[in-house]
Amino acid sequence: MQRYTASHEVMFSMLGSGQVDMLVSAWLPASHQKYLTPMEHVVRKLTVLYKPFCIWGVPEHIPAEEIRAVGDLLKPEVLEKMSQRIQGINPGAGISRFSVKMIDAY
Repeated sequence: MQRYTASHEVMFSMLGSGQVDMLVSAWLPASHQKYLTPMEHVVRKLTVLYKPFCIWGVPEHIPAEEIRAVGDLLKPEVLEKMSQRIQGINPGAGISRFSVKMIDAY
């Protein structure tokens, strides 16, 4: 059995072209539906692996009671404890796309 690793965009393309027979760990519907839609009529979804599908995390040195919502990241006492750098995975990932919208909203 041949195994491949690639970004979700590439893996969905490979699935659609028949280069791979199975794709594991698609975040549907929100994150990867846009990649699945063009080929949805020729693939079968098998099961749900993860819930919830995406999260943000903050350093352990910031007490949980200081951050209960995204807006709490703007509190001066929180900002002074963080480097204010958001690190994520590739730009095409759903959490990356959603994060840009969240950052713009706040």
